[in-house]
Amino acid sequence: MSKKEKNIVLTPHQQKAFDKIVDFIRSKDAKVFILKGYAGTGKTIMLLRAANYLSQNGHKCLFMTYNTALIADLKRTMNILDPRGVSFDMESMHSFLMGLLSKAGIWKRSYDVARDFDYAVAALLQTKNSHPVSIDYDYVFVDEAQDWKYEEAQLLCHFCANSQ
Repeated sequence: MSKKEKNIVLTPHQQKAFDKIVDFIRSKDAKVFILKGYAGTGKTIMLLRAANYLSQNGHKCLFMTYNTALIADLKRTMNILDPRGVSFDMESMHSFLMGLLSKAGIWKRSYDVARDFDYAVAALLQTKNSHPVSIDYDYVFVDEAQDWKYEEAQLLCHFCANSQ
């Protein structure tokens, strides 16, 4: 990690997990890495540090979480971890998918998010191969992925197929 980052001492379990993240990053064949752990074990911080490291080294990274309010907290956390701040894109799942729906021409101004979001996601999933929409990131990090609906995860995998 960067010398400008705060020196955070990892527990042995965190170090083992972090080493696996580094191995994944170095692997050119791997596409998906799943980091599991109990609440408060440092998963999010490790993913933030990995995204920060990669972006500081020229890779385009996207960090997503389900919770919109969490984005502001994560940006503050990054400012503590690294005084240079956030060097990668951060979006909520809903913001990311709304962008895809708009680019694909599926989302209409007259739609209501509470009423029409799931319908629009299903419509994009059914027609995904006919939309030339792609996401240009080298790495995509998903925090709290267990909160995603199956259809949402399928869209992420389809449109980020060229990312790790």
